[in-house]
Amino acid sequence: FVQYQSDDSDLLLFIDGVDEIRQQDRRRLRQLIRAFEIEFPECRLVITSRPNGWDASLWSDFDKYSIEPLELSASVDYLRSNTPASIGQTLVSMINRSEHLRELARIPFTLTLMTAYEGLREDQRLNRATLIQACLTSLLSRRVFTQAPWLSVDEMRRALSAVAFRLFRLDPTRPHSESEFLFALAENLPPNWTNRVGGLNRQEVAMLILDDLLDATGLIQSDGDEVEFAHRSIWEFLVARSLLDADDAVALEVAQSPLWEEPIRLLLGLAPDERARKLAEAIWPSNPGLSLR
Repeated sequence: FVQYQSDDSDLLLFIDGVDEIRQQDRRRLRQLIRAFEIEFPECRLVITSRPNGWDASLWSDFDKYSIEPLELSASVDYLRSNTPASIGQTLVSMINRSEHLRELARIPFTLTLMTAYEGLREDQRLNRATLIQACLTSLLSRRVFTQAPWLSVDEMRRALSAVAFRLFRLDPTRPHSESEFLFALAENLPPNWTNRVGGLNRQEVAMLILDDLLDATGLIQSDGDEVEFAHRSIWEFLVARSLLDADDAVALEVAQSPLWEEPIRLLLGLAPDERARKLAEAIWPSNPGLSLR
């Protein structure tokens, strides 16, 4: 976003998510910003990126800061202020007993997920992946699908996961055209869909499902030309869900690319312990850094 007041010194340009830009485009972005710096020398610039997408050689003249986790006391206050009392108390007691949950509670995104999922139980095994999964299931379960009411929550999730994987493999750095999204959705309709839709063709059914996804779930958004997932982590989680249903060879094939790191990590968070261990061991020879993370 750009916040503009009266002169250069009051202008703040904030560019978020540089790690989501393709490697070959980051140098071009740096050139554009250099031109901007020359024209507006008093402007303040803030650039953000995940650590794995930060290229220090491009930004050597910037001061580098690491965003620290929230203070735990602030996280607890947030939970108590944004959940019903009984749920908030359950969350706080779980956090007090688990170092891993304390780490999750200090990350704004996962802290928000904790407050959003009203069905949290003290016996659940929680990590980023299972928190996102719980919220996604809860969100889909309480929405009314009016265009495709015959589609179950699990079928909607499976279709959306397959679409997410196809589009991520096509290009994980950009939104996709509505026609690309619809084509992927049409190719991943649930079994026996023809018996439920009263003579509609595959493309027409895909359009009905897209309407429901846009109107009822909030998981994706559209500007009329392009469709994208509402949050990068939602897209990456759905890719991980698709990988969970696939052979491990698929995950090993893409594990070399930095753009696939988050889906792979979320996959290991979803997988049973033995499968996760074997996957981490298989990734180790070619990508030990990812395996450790």
